[in-house]
Amino acid sequence: MDKQGEKGFWELVKSMPIPDFIKNNVLTALSTGLGKIITSASDIPVAYFEQHSKIIRAEGDAKAKLITAAADSATKLFNTDSDLANRAFYHFGRKIVEQQFNREQVAVKMIGHLKDVEGNRIEDKKIDEDWLTQFWNLSETKSRDDVQEILSRILAKEVTNPGCISPYTLQLLSVLTSDIGNAFQRLSNLSIDDGTSCYIIHPNVFAFQNIGPLNDYDISYDDLFDLDGAGLIRSAETLMLNYSKRENDSIVFEQVNYAGLPLNIDLAGQQVRLIQFTKSGRELRNLLELTENKIYTEKIKSRLQDKFML
Repeated sequence: MDKQGEKGFWELVKSMPIPDFIKNNVLTALSTGLGKIITSASDIPVAYFEQHSKIIRAEGDAKAKLITAAADSATKLFNTDSDLANRAFYHFGRKIVEQQFNREQVAVKMIGHLKDVEGNRIEDKKIDEDWLTQFWNLSETKSRDDVQEILSRILAKEVTNPGCISPYTLQLLSVLTSDIGNAFQRLSNLSIDDGTSCYIIHPNVFAFQNIGPLNDYDISYDDLFDLDGAGLIRSAETLMLNYSKRENDSIVFEQVNYAGLPLNIDLAGQQVRLIQFTKSGRELRNLLELTENKIYTEKIKSRLQDKFML
């Protein structure tokens, strides 16, 4: 990003109707992630590559030409006749520009999410620079648009409320495959977040067992075991809970988030089997665009009846 581009970022952030401490966190995050191209120790001057980042956000052919130019110039800089050295410098130059491109794509998307920040917040918390280092090291390796979207939401949440996304969640994202991510999305579409924990109510557990099929909702046993192994749910098996009845069988609703929708629910007098999300699973679940699974909704409605009201 050239100096004019950086200035545009800074001016845009400063003009937004958000608390000053959030602006400061955003500027810290952006300067950490975008203020330099080379993050690891290297003999190649940082300034050399910075001159090639003027159109870093260009798409298609423009991006390819930029990467090629940076790689070609790296080999010329060292004026070597070694084919091996030339290939190494070409590879390094290409890698550096692609990493910066990925970082800046995440940054641009993050700015778009700041419009949802409440303007009357006064809590003053500084974002942790070690967390930022881990975040940008992860972001530079992710080129898929859907993954960059999740990363941008993570950064927007963290600059707003530092400490809300754990470093372990970032570590988990670094090894998450597309298949596991898609299975987690499908499971999250059945989930309830009550403000302190996240879970799904299992509709069909085998008698005297802690597990049952979820095939009707496009979730297999293998999916559950994979999500368990990835640290997104506490176990592929369910936890049984018994909720005591209230006097006169009165109904007292708790308002929760069900697949991104407001839900009034009362579990008093119910025995339920829950698949619980881990802390990282909950953090990631609340970053996703959720879609209600209507087949599952009808199944739970038929069981809880007037105690489950969307």
